[in-house]
Amino acid sequence: MINTSIGPLDGNTWESLIQSVYKRKYSTYQEMIASPGDLGIEGFVLNNGIVIQCYCPSNEYDTKTLHEKQIAKITKDINKLSKYAPELEQHLGQTKIKNWIFVTPRFSKRQIHIHAREKEKEVLSKGLNFIDAEFKILVHDLGFYEQEIRQIQMINGEQLDFSSHTAVRIPEPELNTDYDNNISDKNEIRSYVKDRYLLVLHEKLNEDTKKKLFGWL
Repeated sequence: MINTSIGPLDGNTWESLIQSVYKRKYSTYQEMIASPGDLGIEGFVLNNGIVIQCYCPSNEYDTKTLHEKQIAKITKDINKLSKYAPELEQHLGQTKIKNWIFVTPRFSKRQIHIHAREKEKEVLSKGLNFIDAEFKILVHDLGFYEQEIRQIQMINGEQLDFSSHTAVRIPEPELNTDYDNNISDKNEIRSYVKDRYLLVLHEKLNEDTKKKLFGWL
């Protein structure tokens, strides 16, 4: 478990958040369930040439250890492109991988990009049918996804306290009195856009009201 600006993260939580981001962003995103076996990618965007692989450290490692673990993870999963080439090609169809994205909350050394360039050359040298001629290995940290993740957390009703780096979760106040219900009813009226009721907008208006009522500014 590590502490981040969006709260505590472990491998499962990080992957779940990233899966949600890609599913919201791309209608053709396909999650790769790791059963049976792990083919070295968490998912791909059909016809876009994007595949992703997530990694979140299990502990707050020092700079050297984190870098070594990330390098080892990239090497291990990139090697699976050739190891599982026939099965990957079946999943991808006519899609060629252009961007293999290593998604990690943070990285500690810029030398990770040097390793990525070396691995790009190795992959291209193998002449795999599903690898694009402009194949790239990219490193994405939390900054690439923080806005989308916070939107997901808001929709899910999660409230985070960012006053410290530990990002402790604090409970949200409830609207449960007659007065509160009256406010919710008024917000419901405001939640119609072109005669269409938007539940997400209604929940957002209620959340904003709670913040004002309870001083969550």
